[in-house]
Amino acid sequence: MLDEVGSSANTSYTPRPGTAAITFPTKTGLSKSQRAYLDIAVRLAESSDSNFKHGAVFVRGGRLLSVGVNKWRNKNNIPVIESDEYISQLTVHAEIDALARVKDAKGATVYIARVTKNGEERFSRPCERCEKVLMDAGVKRVVYTTG
Repeated sequence: MLDEVGSSANTSYTPRPGTAAITFPTKTGLSKSQRAYLDIAVRLAESSDSNFKHGAVFVRGGRLLSVGVNKWRNKNNIPVIESDEYISQLTVHAEIDALARVKDAKGATVYIARVTKNGEERFSRPCERCEKVLMDAGVKRVVYTTG
């Protein structure tokens, strides 16, 4: 089961089966370290060359494990984790890009951000395929921007 944490109280969604929804009252409701990791994900997202700019940061025990951005597949021989649910696409999602660089994601928290071309935060909840891969990898919590 994943804990889902939106970055604002205006998160309007129904949790998917198998997830527990947790929301903070405002962006400032995130702890300083949580906001710092989410800010790293925002900066990573800004570096993406895709139309939908996403960044992801894996953290466990206060230690940054890996980072990733969404990008075009095979542009730079990107390592990809394949599963039955994650079928090869034209792009690699930021969560999958970061997960490919983690030896063991069990118990980790992943921070995910999406930004517009103008740098504004937007809703970045993982897609169902990425959510399944994260759960299979043992990720404990997902924190994402809600814009």
